[in-house]
Amino acid sequence: MANNLVPLVGSIQRYAWGILGESSLAGRMWGGTLEPGIPYAELWLGGHPSAPSHDRRDGRSIVELIGDDPIGILGDRVVEQFGATVPFLVKILSVAKPLSIQSHPNLDQAQLLHVRNPKEYPDTNHKPEMSVAITPVELLYGFRPLAELRRNAAEVRELRDLVGEAVTAELLNAPSADVTNALRRYFTALMKAPLADVQRCSAQLVRRLTEDAVSETERWVLRAAAEYPNGDVGLFCFFLLNLLRVLPGEALFIGSNIPHAYLSGEMLEVMANSDNVMRAGLTGKFRDAEALAEMLNYEPVVDPGNLLLGSERSAAGELFENVAGEFRLELINGDCERKVDSVEILFALAGAGVLSVGDESMPIEAGNAWLLAARSEQFTVSNAKSLNLARIRVS
Repeated sequence: MANNLVPLVGSIQRYAWGILGESSLAGRMWGGTLEPGIPYAELWLGGHPSAPSHDRRDGRSIVELIGDDPIGILGDRVVEQFGATVPFLVKILSVAKPLSIQSHPNLDQAQLLHVRNPKEYPDTNHKPEMSVAITPVELLYGFRPLAELRRNAAEVRELRDLVGEAVTAELLNAPSADVTNALRRYFTALMKAPLADVQRCSAQLVRRLTEDAVSETERWVLRAAAEYPNGDVGLFCFFLLNLLRVLPGEALFIGSNIPHAYLSGEMLEVMANSDNVMRAGLTGKFRDAEALAEMLNYEPVVDPGNLLLGSERSAAGELFENVAGEFRLELINGDCERKVDSVEILFALAGAGVLSVGDESMPIEAGNAWLLAARSEQFTVSNAKSLNLARIRVS
């Protein structure tokens, strides 16, 4: 019975874009010693081989626990469909500076990229992901509506200079049936622009916006440029991608090949168990312009204001719509009983209560996390007070 409810210690990631010290929610939820000048960017909960969680009691990793009893921990259908691993990964992100502009390949593409370049693409899995804002979150997401794309392509002179007149004219004049192809050629030209031209046009753009930046997009360009004083092709992506603001409690799904970048804020993120990333800009890491340009989804977003995920609310909490086979998220806010038929992770974001599995009970406090074995059959939450308990299970 003791291994039906496993208290977890997550793995902390100190990426440079993270929030510093005690100000980082990811850091505070981790529970380790936090240093004032160190960024604590992501807290991971799951069994990803690069950073698996561990049993708080004896230090054994999730990977070891599963190895002892794959069926008992994961459940028959998980092992049959996904193998002997937790198929999802749970994170807290604490974002102080823009992340790289990126996308994630679909399953077939992930396997192809791994064969091509296993060093940069160590995972063979895809990475559909959803996030729920804990504080206000700003991000870039998907290509802007066509009218906005064309306006910016025509009016942002540094972008027009960098991409070139011929490719710009093609995007401005493309018939509706050829818009995605024209956008593909346009974005590919941007991604493959010579470094010297990127640096020159970046400097010109920053110089002009320093004098007359008026829009939120332009202000974000200047904030990002401060991190890349020598220029970066990602600065120009702000004019092509939608700038979104997601409020606390709102959720967003990011599917395969959607260009995106978190800019600021803190959130809960749930995804398939993968760390596959194709980067477009705002990064000093590996950029795969060829693969990225080939695989992106070039459909402009028709209504950027209608991207939030739906959910079903009840007295005990909120169940978000099903977006991926590997995971489904429920936020539990009150006393309840839930049946269990496959592996789950429970993660207390706020509040207090008591979590019970069979005759085993543990207090719920913010930052506590548990692996719940499939053989548990059910769990109960009682004495809930201001509770926000994330429940992540297989769809």
